[in-house]
Amino acid sequence: MTSGVSDIEAEAMQIAEAEGEHMAVQEGPVATGLPGMGMRFIEPQDRGAWVPGWQLKVDRFGNEYGVPCRIPRGQGGLWLAKKRSDGGRRFTLQEPANVRGTGPFECFIGDCRKRTYTRSRLVGHIEAFHRAEALQYAPILDKLRKAVVDDNPKLAALVDAMVATPDAEIRAVSRVEMGEFDCPCGWRPKEDAKNPRFALMAHKRAKHGGET
Repeated sequence: MTSGVSDIEAEAMQIAEAEGEHMAVQEGPVATGLPGMGMRFIEPQDRGAWVPGWQLKVDRFGNEYGVPCRIPRGQGGLWLAKKRSDGGRRFTLQEPANVRGTGPFECFIGDCRKRTYTRSRLVGHIEAFHRAEALQYAPILDKLRKAVVDDNPKLAALVDAMVATPDAEIRAVSRVEMGEFDCPCGWRPKEDAKNPRFALMAHKRAKHGGET
């Protein structure tokens, strides 16, 4: 068994391999997603290279959910051993308990049913994939853009601050002032340090047990 892969995942890989052999005799593309959340297909000529899988992510509320993906056949052990920054698994072959919900904003061009979570992504989708219609519906897209700006008070405050800030001249600054030698804990070498890189290393040895 591949190192770093659980017994369940190894078994799932074996099942997927067996299913892959079975799918090879079927005609037409094989769906690897779920209706309403964006189907991904593995074409017949690609079934020897890919295994249907799931990429695991975490929403802003801490709930894990899965997104359909394709895992390279023969590299399943490496992919299933990958970890997210929070330590959780990044990929699995088992269907997850939760999937990504559909966004509230649906494309209104023709038969397109693309859904997005944000209005800005909807505008970007229409302009990228429905260029001719984007010109026709320009007033509506402008209205959506204005709503995005109006609903972002942080952006409005940032713009106001930039308007009130005079233009600056180019000036030379030290690498210390640029924060190149800052420690994540907030420590910074003195501006007149002869060797700020060494000072940072000494600080980490003294305060953080030598961690880098």
